[in-house]
Amino acid sequence: RTLLKGVRDADTEADVIAASVEAAFTYIRGNEALFILIARERAGSSASIRCAIRNEVRQIVEEMACDFHERGLFERFSLPEKEAAVAAIVSLGLSLIPDLLDLSRESSAEGDALLSQFEYQVQFILS
Repeated sequence: RTLLKGVRDADTEADVIAASVEAAFTYIRGNEALFILIARERAGSSASIRCAIRNEVRQIVEEMACDFHERGLFERFSLPEKEAAVAAIVSLGLSLIPDLLDLSRESSAEGDALLSQFEYQVQFILS
């Protein structure tokens, strides 16, 4: 969460999106085992782990939406709309983790293409 908070003070909304996607997925690529565990356990058999992941995701969503609101970003949205948009983006991002890690191992170009597609999807959600 600290990593993402640091990139949200970019100059434009497009810069915030690009910097956030880059920072998040660079971190994910550098902590592959942790994020494979998170991706797997979001639907795993341990209710306590699923709950912990949901709580962390909820905190990320709330912090990002509040930061956007306080910084005057995405002003066309109310705070609840920002929370809904960020929740959709985080959920989409989490679902891409296994593919991103597989593709990045196979071909950095394919991994980068997936990130570009994700960034476009984020822009679409926030437009």
